[in-house]
Amino acid sequence: MSENEQEFTADPKLYELGYLLSPLVTENDLGGAVLAVKQEVEKLGGAIVEEGEVSMRPLAYPIEKVIEHKHDTFTNAYFGWFKYTLAPEKAVALKSVYEKMPNMIRFLVMQAKRTPAPVAVMPRRMSPASDIGPTLSPVSVGEATAPSGPLTAEAVADLDKEIESMLAT
Repeated sequence: MSENEQEFTADPKLYELGYLLSPLVTENDLGGAVLAVKQEVEKLGGAIVEEGEVSMRPLAYPIEKVIEHKHDTFTNAYFGWFKYTLAPEKAVALKSVYEKMPNMIRFLVMQAKRTPAPVAVMPRRMSPASDIGPTLSPVSVGEATAPSGPLTAEAVADLDKEIESMLAT
């Protein structure tokens, strides 16, 4: 095969597709409609890398679309997204396929950046209780006595010394 006859294929790029599906799609048929959107990528040699859950959402403004020669106005739609890899020269073909899908109200294709895999953070090991320091024993009701009057400077100084001795050990 000569250079002129050779088909140009660039390295696949990472794209993200955000889409709105018609609320006229029933809950039972939703899985099939989402699968049809993803299969279009796979038909062109792409691969799904990551995807989000599809859910019904209110729209910020009404969107009108002609479906089967009839104008429909939507205020809710199923929103979904996924990331996929695809050769750049096939992206235009995919766009034209999505434009013709009757359940697709609107879509947006963006070139995505590769994000590094999340790093697993190991939880810190708790020290045994003996390493933490002395534990205080509960005070019984008979041991606790409330001061009978205002504290004197001497009583405050005694309390400070007692607290310091507890913290020191």
